[in-house]
Parts: sequence; C-alpha cells; structure tokens
Amino acid sequence: MSRELRLNLIFLVILLMLMAPGFYILMRKRLADTDRRADLPHPPPHSVAYVQPGPVPPHLPRVEPSAAKVWVSRLVRDRFGAEMFRAEGNVPCISGDHRAQLTYFAADAGRLRLQLLLWQAPEAAGA
Repeated sequence: MSRELRLNLIFLVILLMLMAPGFYILMRKRLADTDRRADLPHPPPHSVAYVQPGPVPPHLPRVEPSAAKVWVSRLVRDRFGAEMFRAEGNVPCISGDHRAQLTYFAADAGRLRLQLLLWQAPEAAGA
C-alpha cells in the first residue's frame, strides 16, 4: 500500500468520524414522528379566541375556549353566587373591540349592577 493511499484512507476515516454524530442527529430528527418539518409553513388558523383583538380575518369564527369559560364562570359564581351572564344563543357578551366582557348583570330595587371583565389592561392598551 502506497503512502498516498494510506493518507487518503486515514483522511476518509477521520472525515467519517467527524460526520457520524451530525448524520445520526439528522436521521433521528427526520425519522421521528413528533417533529414538524422545517420547510413547511405554519398552517393557517381555523378559528380565533373570542377575545382576540383585531385585526382578525372576518371569515374566521370566534370560539370560546373551554378553560376560559370555566374560569370566568367560577369567578362570577365565587364573587356573586350567580351564573355568568350570556347573550342570546348562549354566547359571551363581548365589547366591539373584544377587550371587555359583561360577566354579571342584575337589577335590584332600582339599582343596576354590572361586572365587566377587562381582557387587556388599560396601560397595555395605550390608554
């Protein structure tokens, strides 16, 4: 075996040893079912939260997450001992800018009691 061939083989072995960990990591990522492919764009949203302020595409339906529904219901029940106020169709009563929600409404002997839940603090809204 010539000296040149022996040096080429040594170089090839060293090169393969340096490439092996990266090849292993790459193959593990490519074969894993849980990893998303990096070259695919994020899927477009099919719905948005009912309190998400704009701009939101008008064709997306606004949904009430179950965790938010349970949390607001528990908050109103603990504070007022009543059920959360819901508009016709059993939907939450939200302001036009989707930053405030009417959670409690009561009329007692000429007095009107309302509770609003602000989903964004006034200092964060730029007010």
